Amino acid sequence: MIDELGGFPLLMALSVLIDAFGGGANTALIALGRSKQVLWSGLARTLVLVILTPPAVSGLFGLPPMGLAGAGVAAVLGSLTSVAIANVCIAKSPIMAGRVLGYRRPHFKSIVQFTKVGIPIAATLVVKFLLLSVVAFAIARVSAQAAAAHGVLNTLAGLMFTSAMAVGMAAVPEIARATAGGQRSVRTTGVSALTVAAISAVLSALVLAFNAHWVVGLFSHDDGVVQQVMALVPILLLVGVVDGCQAAVGAALNGLKQTLPSLLLFAIAYGLLAVLSIGIANAAGLAGIWWTLCAVTIFLAIGQCAAFLTYSSRIKQPS
Repeated sequence: MIDELGGFPLLMALSVLIDAFGGGANTALIALGRSKQVLWSGLARTLVLVILTPPAVSGLFGLPPMGLAGAGVAAVLGSLTSVAIANVCIAKSPIMAGRVLGYRRPHFKSIVQFTKVGIPIAATLVVKFLLLSVVAFAIARVSAQAAAAHGVLNTLAGLMFTSAMAVGMAAVPEIARATAGGQRSVRTTGVSALTVAAISAVLSALVLAFNAHWVVGLFSHDDGVVQQVMALVPILLLVGVVDGCQAAVGAALNGLKQTLPSLLLFAIAYGLLAVLSIGIANAAGLAGIWWTLCAVTIFLAIGQCAAFLTYSSRIKQPS
């Protein structure tokens, strides 16, 4: 089964590595208040994926069909495009006027400071996706159709999550700057970020709700898969909206340089889900897993809101 993936895992690993190098450029653009240029970087990546993935996978327009590896190639090219545009935008920013964009001698004190904040963020993502892979395995034991439907649902949830996550990324430097204005400024900025993220997630949910059958049909022509996905669209929309909100609150915690609470909450929530997933899948199938995922996202949203209120209350008002 693993052999059938071919070079896809290596290509996706390369794409992630490229994104890691480009992430700093996008973060710098956001911190410099040039979020629109991050938009161009992201749109270019999306455009490359949309244009190249179908012909690379299926062999359209005279290209040789590469199957799953074609999707990996498109992902790598999309990452390269995004990183290149982000770095060009930084090089052309006013703050870089007269300077050459390149790597300099590392500042070890800054590296230590970034590490204290960055490692919990990275660990949170590792915990989430590692434990979700256990959930996917549990669903695969139910049936091939359930596994396929779960894959479609995850993809659609990811699409809904993207806009809210973008809001969260933009909110991180704003929250950090707001700390100079005291508790009230931080909380006002946090609420604003949460509101925008919630609106974007709800709008994504509405678009999907009104076009669900058509969108799902793009992913699969198997009636069994389509029926399972369509039956769970309402819970998918709820998970997508709540997940977008918790991502915005998590980003606000990142802006306060308090990343351990999110790691602990994710480890608890997704750890329990992974432990219980096989039993839930056997007893309630795909629907049971997704109702549990909904409970997990609600728990994360409440927990991170509580953490944000706790840490923001420790910020003193400027004299």
